[in-house]
Amino acid sequence: MSKSLTALKAEGKRISEEITRMAEGIMDGDGGVKLATDSDEAKRLQELGAELKHIESIAGAIEGAEVFLDSRKAATAQPPHPQPSYERKSLAEQILGDRSEYKGMEHFLPTLSGHLLEGTEHKATFTSTSSEDSSLLPASQRLEPWMPPVRRLTVRDVFFMPGTTGAPMVEYHELTTDTNSAAGVAEGGSKPEDEFVWTKRQKAVETVSTTLPVTNQTLADYPSMVTMIQGRMGYHVEFEEERQLVWGTGSDELTGIMNTTGVVDGASRITVETDDTYLDIIRKLITVAWSGTGGMTEGYYPTAVGVSPLVKQTIDLTKGDDLHYVFAVVQSGAGTRVWGLDIVESNAFRDPSDTDDHYMLVGSKAAGQIWDRENLNFAVGLVNDDFKKNKQTLRVEKRLASGLYSPSSFVYYKIADAS
Repeated sequence: MSKSLTALKAEGKRISEEITRMAEGIMDGDGGVKLATDSDEAKRLQELGAELKHIESIAGAIEGAEVFLDSRKAATAQPPHPQPSYERKSLAEQILGDRSEYKGMEHFLPTLSGHLLEGTEHKATFTSTSSEDSSLLPASQRLEPWMPPVRRLTVRDVFFMPGTTGAPMVEYHELTTDTNSAAGVAEGGSKPEDEFVWTKRQKAVETVSTTLPVTNQTLADYPSMVTMIQGRMGYHVEFEEERQLVWGTGSDELTGIMNTTGVVDGASRITVETDDTYLDIIRKLITVAWSGTGGMTEGYYPTAVGVSPLVKQTIDLTKGDDLHYVFAVVQSGAGTRVWGLDIVESNAFRDPSDTDDHYMLVGSKAAGQIWDRENLNFAVGLVNDDFKKNKQTLRVEKRLASGLYSPSSFVYYKIADAS
């Protein structure tokens, strides 16, 4: 279950007003609680307080999602001119009003602390645990958890053209026959004919997703941690997308480049000499992709080469006869380049079934296409008995389809038991 922002705002306002009315009825003139307070009133106040806290936790989680998505937008689109900064209220404050206006919660409920409200212990998958009650410390004295670094994801950027779709299935045409018959013709002679055959392909839009149950206490007490959790979950989805773009089986996931019919095994098309380095092999693969040796009359000229981190390390440590590192100075704005191509370094170029086997992949961005159905998005809601267990489930996912217009323009080479 999830509520719209309008419904949350209305519900929060109603609860706050009801708490205030009840507080005015049971408080004496000195700001204390009347001894004759009815037990039903106390029970009702407890229920209202729990509901208001639950609404705050949901609002805080959505706020974290907005921060995460806003940070991604800001990273790709900067404003052309400096913009004035305005103080922004949190999503919880937008729904429930300023904290100074929480008359029922901040002025009344603390008065009843230890008298009428009882705490209940709940368990969930992600909790905030500590030997000390760090939530009582000022923010400046609290240490937030350290997040591991996020590496750059690049397979999507260099091997696929961007696109979008509004349908659950995409249809495109793969050029399977390209016969070039162009020739010189004598005056009055018959002109030759080219031949093209496009084969219709269909690809389903696939979903890449992950979820995480989190206790309401964590959502309420550690908002910055929740933001980091959302960021890390988003990275996990993109990390899995990267794997599928290379190795996806097509069964409830994308069909990866390595599992697409027509992609060329370079080992069957080139001759590797005993003294050949990885640089020599890459250059030979470029020839296969470009010259049409892969099956077409002429392929797309490669724009990048994908390699595993171990292969990239070997290339970076290549030395000339003078023992100077070659690629310490052969750099571009995008990083290391080899034979005019950008190098894409990713663990996706390790065989998932045998991580000792590493791969090189040469290909062109013009030969592949991605259709985004839904960009990375975040949602929070109640699943099964989440409400009873005082927790919520966070979900991050994206939907997309991918395909290759010219599979033979991609050429790979396997390095068995690389070290």
